[in-house]
Amino acid sequence: MKKVLFSVLILASFNSFACKQEAQFIAPQVETTFNGTSCLVKVIEFSHFTPSIICPLDEEEVLSEGFLIQTQEENCQKITQISGYLVRDQVSDVILFD
Repeated sequence: MKKVLFSVLILASFNSFACKQEAQFIAPQVETTFNGTSCLVKVIEFSHFTPSIICPLDEEEVLSEGFLIQTQEENCQKITQISGYLVRDQVSDVILFD
């Protein structure tokens, strides 16, 4: 019993330090704005949003904040739908397209 409890505590402490919030998504409708260095994507609606089980990224946060994509301005303007993985950067606390 002690070994099981110890194992659970070790795993819980490891996850708290190594937690990287992420989610998989499909967004059929988005709006984009180029800010000079990256593309800010605002999601109008998700058709699919699955947060990570270990360290989930909140869907409401993505809807309110949007996320950044590193791309050129002409590519940013062409984005009308997108899918992939989102990750919250632990240093800047910004949501990034991965």
